[in-house]
Amino acid sequence: MKSQNVMPVVFLGHGSPLSAFENNIFTQSWQELGKNLETPKGIIILSAHWYTDDLRVTASKDLKTIYDFYGFPDFMYEYDYQGKSDEELIQKVATLTGAKKDYEWGLDHGAWCLLKHMYPKSNVPVVQVSISKNMSIGDYRTLAMNLSKLRKEGVLIIGSGNITHNLRNLDRSNSGIVFDWAINYENKIKAIFDSGDDNVLQELLQSEETKVAHSGIDHLIPALICSFFREDGENYYYFNESIVMGSLSMTSFYLK
Repeated sequence: MKSQNVMPVVFLGHGSPLSAFENNIFTQSWQELGKNLETPKGIIILSAHWYTDDLRVTASKDLKTIYDFYGFPDFMYEYDYQGKSDEELIQKVATLTGAKKDYEWGLDHGAWCLLKHMYPKSNVPVVQVSISKNMSIGDYRTLAMNLSKLRKEGVLIIGSGNITHNLRNLDRSNSGIVFDWAINYENKIKAIFDSGDDNVLQELLQSEETKVAHSGIDHLIPALICSFFREDGENYYYFNESIVMGSLSMTSFYLK
């Protein structure tokens, strides 16, 4: 998966914060991504866990590690990814998108849990862009279009979320069952990715199916934004095609 001219766009199903410290098929795939991709000149990551009213971009040079989870082992709150940013990349993102510079936010677990495996040395400049709850599907498309030119400058785009994510509807019994509605919902999302039909997407987002698959659409939006980067001649390459705990999709993809 080497890129000669244009960096790929990657969407990753991130799962539990514990994944930062686990060795499994998902974390191994993140490690392989980091090894096999051209080393990017910078990273823009859109995480479901920075859900804001207006569009924001991290503006601090040193990005603090945010522990936006509760009830996990103490050692997890002691880990520090030590993410570094880049003033030029921050300014480019702000200029291209109109995002407000935010000096308080750092990297939430939707970002650093992945980066810990992909770039464990924290040696690639990174900025995080928020998910604005007040943007429309058209706005998200425009966001992707505005950021897409940075791919040609060696910037890797990463989205972090889940295609299905409703913690109230998980199977916590470890039975191994996968709910049909989760499979069907994921398949519908994939079909929409292929068709690029915003009308069908809008209908699905307003449906009862989405209310079952998502307690809110914050975890789905990063996948949608990543799909909007697709250019003529690019294809979806899916991996980690698994639904765990009955309904949590870990399915991931890259565009190339």
